[in-house]
Amino acid sequence: MAGGTFLAHYDPTVVRGVWLTPWFRDLNFTCALMDIVLWSSLVVTRGRDRQVLLLSGGLGVQFAGAALGESLRQMSMQSRSHALAMIGGVIMVATSLFRTYTWWQALRQRQREETAPAELEAVCERESSL
Repeated sequence: MAGGTFLAHYDPTVVRGVWLTPWFRDLNFTCALMDIVLWSSLVVTRGRDRQVLLLSGGLGVQFAGAALGESLRQMSMQSRSHALAMIGGVIMVATSLFRTYTWWQALRQRQREETAPAELEAVCERESSL
């Protein structure tokens, strides 16, 4: 897939950003579609792992935002609109920050779950020694 879209957009006669932007847009869109399939399969399984759902959801939002941002950047090149390019960049940064936040929440919850039994065991040992 990556090679096909690369060949479709590559043009050595133009500035790199002109063909890289649509190529990255296509890659991000494809990754977002693959993440939707993964997330859908995770949702329908019985033993849902909340951490994996959060990690996958965060990635999906980032890929979709990156595809949207790259599309706006490509439109800004055609219309020569600096404001449109900035909006695309802001969307890309915002979705990346949202992905970072969801990953932090997912990994923080797992850490709490893993430390809780150890803390409970320490409390039980202290009470039994009294």
